[in-house]
Amino acid sequence: ALISSKKNIRLFLDIRDIFVDTIGDLFKGFKGRIVVAIFSKIEKYTINRAQFLNVVSEGFINYFKKKYPLVKPVFFPNGIDDIFINTDFSIAKTHSRTILYAGNIGFGQGLQHIIPKMAQNLDRRWNIKIVGDGGNKIELIKEVKKLNLRNVTIVDPVIRNELIELYKSSEVLFLHLNQNQAFEKVLPSKIFEYGATGKPILAGVSGYAKKFIDREITNSKTFEPCNYDDAINSLYKLKLEFTDRDKFKKKYARDILSQGFAEEILGSLNNV
Repeated sequence: ALISSKKNIRLFLDIRDIFVDTIGDLFKGFKGRIVVAIFSKIEKYTINRAQFLNVVSEGFINYFKKKYPLVKPVFFPNGIDDIFINTDFSIAKTHSRTILYAGNIGFGQGLQHIIPKMAQNLDRRWNIKIVGDGGNKIELIKEVKKLNLRNVTIVDPVIRNELIELYKSSEVLFLHLNQNQAFEKVLPSKIFEYGATGKPILAGVSGYAKKFIDREITNSKTFEPCNYDDAINSLYKLKLEFTDRDKFKKKYARDILSQGFAEEILGSLNNV
């Protein structure tokens, strides 16, 4: 924003997360208010300087409209990469009833609050596999060891080709967001990757992410974050079969979204 101002050129923003909103929920008390106050001024200057504002979640739109009435955000999400569009997941055969989570293991995911209790109460035929890394991985491992769980496997991140094979060999794909008000606005990019596989999806999300999954992705079930009873009940309601999500893939293919994104930017230039 500073550079665009000094150079007298237009600023186009693509908002992936709302830093001020998240910080405000994470840090309470006097110090938290100081941090929020400082970054709110930075946010205000940056947003008001922009001529174009895209958000990757429609859950962000009301936040910006309320704080910055003159701003008119548009919505273009992360979308699906070609490799997931072109891979045929329908021919894959699973060898065991595996629930797979692949991604970051941090505060935002809160896996330590759901995986151990969920695994402890699952039908014995089910296994849970966690693939990834992050700030809460050690805490998750400690909880799993504490309960002596033999149906949970936690491994390091893998390259994309190996990840695709893991998707193919898993029965259900798992997603979870921690209980936090700020997370009710987000739309995890993992949703698009999961949706493209045609695999059953079990998601512990609330707010906009829940609305999006319930509306857009067939053969998916959402449950209350950190509620293992609700998670298990939702799991047993899934159809353990491949689901053709061709419409979803066409609608959210990254190439299609990028084209629309570019046209929106060019349109805004023409209107200046």
